[in-house]
Amino acid sequence: MKGFSVYGRLFLWRSLLVIATSLLTLYFFYRVTFINFSPLVFIFSLILFIAELHTIFHLYGMFYALWPRKYQKFNRKYQNKALQLNIFICVCGEPIDVVRQTIQSAKVAVTLYNKEINPVHKARVIVLNDGKVAKKDNWRDLASACKELSVLHFARNIAGGFKAGNINNGLLKTPTKDPHQTLDIVLDADFSVKERFLFEIIKPFRNKSIDFAQSPQRYKNEDSWVAKASAAHQIFFFEHICHAKAHDNALFLCGTNFAIRRSALDSIGGMDTRFITEDFATSLELHLTGKKGVFIPDVLAEGIAPATLKQYFSQQQRWSKGSFDVAFSYLKQILFGKLTLRQKFHYMLSATYYLIGVRDLILMLAPLPFLLFGVSLINANTWQFLLFVYAPLFISNFIMYLMLFKHPFKSLVLDIASFPVFVSSFLSSALKKDLSFIVTIKKYERENPFAVYKLQLMVCLLLTFGLIIGVRHLSGYGGALLNYFWAAFDLTFLLLGFYLIARENYDTNFIEAKLLSFQSTFISVIKSPYFLISRTFFSFLAVGLVGYIALPSPVVKALSSFNIVEQSSAEQTQQLLIPTTGVYYGYYSASLNSRPRFPVTSLVSGEKTSLVMYYQDWSKTNTFDPIFLTALSEDHRIPIITWEPWDTTKSISIKPEDIISGKYDKFIKRWAKDATRYNKPFFLRFAHEMNGDWYPWGAQRPEIYKQMWIHVHDIFVKEGASNVIWVWSPNNTDEKGSTKDLLSYYPGDAYVDWVGFSGFNWGTTNKNTRWMSFTQVATDVYNLLTKLNKPIIVAETSSVSIGGDKQDWFQDTLKDIEKFPKIKAVVFFNEKIKKADFSLESGEDFQKVAKENIVSNPYFLKNPIVK
Repeated sequence: MKGFSVYGRLFLWRSLLVIATSLLTLYFFYRVTFINFSPLVFIFSLILFIAELHTIFHLYGMFYALWPRKYQKFNRKYQNKALQLNIFICVCGEPIDVVRQTIQSAKVAVTLYNKEINPVHKARVIVLNDGKVAKKDNWRDLASACKELSVLHFARNIAGGFKAGNINNGLLKTPTKDPHQTLDIVLDADFSVKERFLFEIIKPFRNKSIDFAQSPQRYKNEDSWVAKASAAHQIFFFEHICHAKAHDNALFLCGTNFAIRRSALDSIGGMDTRFITEDFATSLELHLTGKKGVFIPDVLAEGIAPATLKQYFSQQQRWSKGSFDVAFSYLKQILFGKLTLRQKFHYMLSATYYLIGVRDLILMLAPLPFLLFGVSLINANTWQFLLFVYAPLFISNFIMYLMLFKHPFKSLVLDIASFPVFVSSFLSSALKKDLSFIVTIKKYERENPFAVYKLQLMVCLLLTFGLIIGVRHLSGYGGALLNYFWAAFDLTFLLLGFYLIARENYDTNFIEAKLLSFQSTFISVIKSPYFLISRTFFSFLAVGLVGYIALPSPVVKALSSFNIVEQSSAEQTQQLLIPTTGVYYGYYSASLNSRPRFPVTSLVSGEKTSLVMYYQDWSKTNTFDPIFLTALSEDHRIPIITWEPWDTTKSISIKPEDIISGKYDKFIKRWAKDATRYNKPFFLRFAHEMNGDWYPWGAQRPEIYKQMWIHVHDIFVKEGASNVIWVWSPNNTDEKGSTKDLLSYYPGDAYVDWVGFSGFNWGTTNKNTRWMSFTQVATDVYNLLTKLNKPIIVAETSSVSIGGDKQDWFQDTLKDIEKFPKIKAVVFFNEKIKKADFSLESGEDFQKVAKENIVSNPYFLKNPIVK
C-alpha cells in the first residue's frame, strides 16, 4: 500500500472489512439452511453449527476491532511531583538471572524518573516474592539478590489468592495517605522495562478520571517456533484488539505492564483473589463500578515467551481455566450488569474466546462421518455454494490472517495444536475442579514430542484413516470436497506442528542412534539361524527393493534431495575471515556454560557482539550441542568453545597420556563427527593455559602436551571437520610470572589456526599481584606470539576493582587494544572467581564504558566476516 495516501489506505482497508463482513453475513444465512435435520445426525449437525457460530461471532468481533477509528493519544509529559509510584515485580520461583534483569531495568527506569522529576515520594522498585509460600528452592536467593540490588523485598508467610494475593500483600505493605495520587505498576518477573517506562506509563493519568493504563506485551526471544507463534499472538492482540477494547472502555488488565491507581483498587477491595486470572476478574469488577482504563500502544517492556510446547500449554491452561472460571461466575453481571452494550460485547468475546478448543475439536472431527460412512453433517452439497459463498469467505479470511499475523503459518499451527489444553480447561471449569498455580519457567528444555503431542497424533490417525477411506466418496458430490478439504487441512497443520516440535528436539545424534539401532537389529535378524527364509530369497528381495527404489516415488525423491542438500552444504562450508582492520569481540559468562536455549550474549543495550565463549568439559554426557551453536550462529555470532579435557562432574583428571593412547578416541570422534555435520565455523580452544600448573593438563612436559594436541587434531581432520578453528591459548605467564617456556608448548603451524592468551589484571587481590594495565599484561606474551605469524585472540581478559579504578582500566584497555595490530579478536571475561571479581557489572559503569568505546567504535566488529 506504499503508493496510497492515508485516506486511500483507509478507504481500501474499510472496503476490505465491508466485503469480509458481507461475505460472513451471507455465509451465516446460507449456513442456517444447511443444517441436516435427519433424525440420526441432527444433534451432531446442530453441534457443528454451534461450533461454527462461535467462529462467526468472533470474526464479527475481529472485524469490529479492526475498523479504523480515531484513538486517544497520550503525548504530553506528566510531571506531577505528588505522584507516588511503586513498581511491583511479582515473582514465584522464576530463575534468579531472569528476575535480576527485570529488577535492574526497573531500577534504571526509577533512577531516571527520580532524577528528572524529583518527586516528593521517590519512585521505588518492590519485589513481591511468592516463592516462600509456594515452596520454591530459590526464594532465599532472590531475597539475597534484592538486598544486593538495594530494592525492597516482601515475601508473605500465608499462601492464598494466587498472584492476586501476592499483589494484595504488596499493597498492604505499602500504605499511602493519598490513594488517588498513588500508582501501582505491576510487572511479571521476566518483563524488562525500557529506560523511560515510567514517563510513558503515567502519561494518561493527567486525566483524573483514568483509573488504569495497560501497555503491550512483547517477547524478546523468538528462537523456537513456539516462541515465534506465541509472540505473534501477543502482537496481534495488543496491536489490533486492545485499541478497540480501550475505545469502548472494555480493556482489561493483562497481568503485567500495567499501572493502576491505588484508589481504584481500594474501591473494590484489592485484586480479586478467587481466580487464577486475577487480572481479568479485577478488570471486570472495575468496569462494573464505573472505572475507566486506557491503552498505551507503545511497547514499554519485553518479556520471555514460552519456548516449548509444554510451557505454552501450561501458560494457556492457566489463562483459559481462569477465564472460564471468571465467565461462569460473572455471566449474570456480564449479560445484565451495569455495563454498556459495547462493554458486554467485548466481555462476551473475551469470556468465550477459549472455547476455541472445543470448537476446533468439533470442526476437526466433523468430516469423519462423511469420510467413513458417507453421511454429511451439513447439506452443502452444491458446487454453487462452495464456489460463490464458502470459497470467497475462506480465501478472504485466510488472506487477512496472513496479512495481520507475524509468522502466520506457525501461529495457525499453534492455534490448531492447542485444542486439548482448552478442552481440558473447559471441562475442569465446568466440573469446578481446581487448578494449582504453576509458574511457566520459560527456559528451553528438551521435550518428548510424543508425550506432549499424543492427543493431536490420535486425531491425525483418525483423519488419515478417514481420508484413505473417504476417497470413494469424492466423485459427484459437492459436499465431499468440503469434507475432504477440511480433513486434509487439519491433518496438514497438525502434522506440521509435530514436525516443528520434533525438529527442535531430535538432533542428528538421536536420529543416527536410531538408524544404527535399526541397522543392527535388521542385520542380526538376517543372520539369525532361526530365520526360516533362505538367504537366496533375501537376495531376490533386495534386487526387487532396489528396482522399486529406482522408481520416481515421493520417498525416493525426498531421500535424493536430502543427499543433495548434505553434499551441497558440505561443499559450501563457510570460512571465517581474519579482519584486516578491527577486532571481533564478545563475552564469556558462566551462565553460557549450561548452554541455555536463550543465551544472553550482549551486556549492553544496542550492541551486537560477534563472538560468544563458553566452556565444556569431557564428561560423557557433555556432547557437542548443535542446537546451541546454531542458535548463536543464526544470530550472527561465532561460538568459541573452551574445550577442557577433564570431567568436572566427577572431579576426574584425564591424563594426556591416556588421550594419546586412544582411550578417549570414541568420545573425540563423536565430537568430530558432530562438528562436521554442524558445518559452520567455530573456534575450538582446546586445553588452554597449558603453561600454568592450575589445570591437570598444565605444566606437563611440552612434548606430551603437543602429542595430545596433535592426536586430537588429527581425529578431527580425519572426520572432515574443516569448519573447526583451532585456538592454541596459553596464559600470559606461568604460575611464577614467567613467559620463558611458553612457546615450547606450541604444537606447530599445521595444527593451529589462531593463537591466543589469557591475561588479567589481578590488582592487589593477592600479596604477589599488583595493579597492571592491559598493555603491561599483554606486551610480553604478544611479542612472543607474533613470532608465530598467526592471528591473535585475547581469549580472556578483565580486571578486578581492588587496587585501582576498574572503569578507567577498561576505558584504557579498549583504546590500547588498537596498539596491538596482530590482535584480531578479544573476549571479555565476566565472572567472579572467589576473591577476584572479574564480573563486568561490578565496580564500574560498564554500560557507559561499552557504549562510548565499543558500540560506537567501528574497530570492534559487530558482525563476523564469512565467505
